[in-house]
Amino acid sequence: MLLIDTCPIVQRRNKRFMFDRRWLQFGEVGKVVEEGCQKPVHATKLFEVACKIKNVRISLLNWNKTLKINSAIRIKELKEKIKKVKESSIQNKGVSWPL
Repeated sequence: MLLIDTCPIVQRRNKRFMFDRRWLQFGEVGKVVEEGCQKPVHATKLFEVACKIKNVRISLLNWNKTLKINSAIRIKELKEKIKKVKESSIQNKGVSWPL
């Protein structure tokens, strides 16, 4: 007898945290990091460091949700600008754009 599960339970895994360097253009990122470090933690020194790193990560992720950074939209806008520049260059100078 063969048993097959046709509706497996899909477990979502959290993505690994990566610091987004675009955050550096915002002056308040330092304040967010400081606030994450200032949260009190009472434990051994090593566990305290791990908790502070976790607090900073959570603070940054929550702060990031308030930002309006969308790379996909920005890329689309830039591609449209490039397309318009290519078209105007061809029309104005009669020169074909190298691909």
